[in-house]
Amino acid sequence: MTFPKALIQQSVEHAKKKNRKRRRDKTGQIKTEIDSPESNAARKETVPTTTEIDSLESSAARKETVPTTTEIDDLESNAARKETVPTKMEIDGLESNAARKETVPTTTEIDSLESNAARKETVPTKMEIDDLESNAARKETVLTTTEIDSLESNAARKEIVPTKMEIDDLESNAARKLQQEYQSTLGDPIADFERLLHSAAPFIITSWTNKNQQLDGSLHQTQLPKISIQDVWKWYEAPGNYGLEVKSRDSPNPNGFPAKSTPFSAYFVPYLSAVQFFGYPQLSYVCGKNKVDTDPELIFEFFESEPPHERKPLHLKIRDLINISTSNVQVFGDSSKLESMNLHDLHPSSWFAVAWYPIYRIPQGKFQSAFLTYHSFNQYKVYSIPIDSLSKTFQMIFFPVIGLQSYRTENECWFDPRAPVESSSEETTSSTTSEILIERSRAQEERCRTLNRNSLVLSTRSVTKDQVSRVNYHRDYEFFINARLIFPASHLTLY
Repeated sequence: MTFPKALIQQSVEHAKKKNRKRRRDKTGQIKTEIDSPESNAARKETVPTTTEIDSLESSAARKETVPTTTEIDDLESNAARKETVPTKMEIDGLESNAARKETVPTTTEIDSLESNAARKETVPTKMEIDDLESNAARKETVLTTTEIDSLESNAARKEIVPTKMEIDDLESNAARKLQQEYQSTLGDPIADFERLLHSAAPFIITSWTNKNQQLDGSLHQTQLPKISIQDVWKWYEAPGNYGLEVKSRDSPNPNGFPAKSTPFSAYFVPYLSAVQFFGYPQLSYVCGKNKVDTDPELIFEFFESEPPHERKPLHLKIRDLINISTSNVQVFGDSSKLESMNLHDLHPSSWFAVAWYPIYRIPQGKFQSAFLTYHSFNQYKVYSIPIDSLSKTFQMIFFPVIGLQSYRTENECWFDPRAPVESSSEETTSSTTSEILIERSRAQEERCRTLNRNSLVLSTRSVTKDQVSRVNYHRDYEFFINARLIFPASHLTLY
């Protein structure tokens, strides 16, 4: 409720008049009371005692006390507040109304108030705020091209997370590219047996990468990632189940032009022929890291003795060896090493041999050749391919053939020298082709001599077993050597 100012002033004046009237009435009453005892005393001719006089004077003094102006103002103020006390909201309303009546804002002030109100009513979106902040940042700091690329790359990685299927596809493509790159290293072989060696080299694909130094074939084995030897055996599952495909060509006509030969695909099945694992003696460690040159310690070996037609493919044979008792006469040491050993724990002297026997060829034709390949766990090569979207570098570590034996290759094309592809052009003369073939034949002889020598060293090396030095007896090696030297190819029977 709001009271007019005039009404409040009128109430205050009325209160003041009533107070003045009450003071006049009180003063007259006191004077009357004082005069009355004196008159009575005079009439009665009685003189009051000292005690009575003091009592009368004290009463008169109390009655004659007049309130000060400050007390009167307080009383009037209290009276006014008791009669009408406006609330806080009413007082604020009165003052606000008075302010509006007394002050009229200018047009500029009105526009400013409306602008502020508009800003309060409109809240910018998160995107608008980000744009404003981004614009401000660009004005304050100009990023270099490298910094911009880095930010965009980070944003791309945060915004796009490849699915499991996409990751699998990327990894599968990387594996295929690595294999294609490896296949391209074959180039133009001097003879088709090199195609076999190229195809028969097992490999491991891993996403491990050394941040400080790229792997290559010259690095020590301890710089390899922690790969189980079992990963090597897994590579033989596919050729063990479906056969290893080797593309070749029938022998060319006498002039050596390969264009007149017929291409075909030959398929072989791998069988484990021999394996020897060597470890580092405990005393060969220096400061727990470096290995010094000492005689390796034989920790496991196996030499196959069963006839080829009774053997299981390599990956199945490995499984059987892991589960058999160490009392088997073919096995020395702990057969669990076939799956528990890591590549970097093996001494460079460790090796294994695989016998490749033919199963069929497409199109059909003469096909009975068999091969014995040797591989070292220390001699490997590496191919790498980066995948930026996964921030990984995939690597293929493969173990090339370092030794070779063969038999029943007569009248087949495996060791026939091949003329280079460019020599098949019409401009190439027969004399030039003959010279090329002679040169290639010499290179092939040297290559085969090295492979044969390596197989001899590994198959007949002297090894200490149970503190006794013994010479290896590799039955497959003996068979391949004797069969090639003694038995006619057309009448050879596998043992």
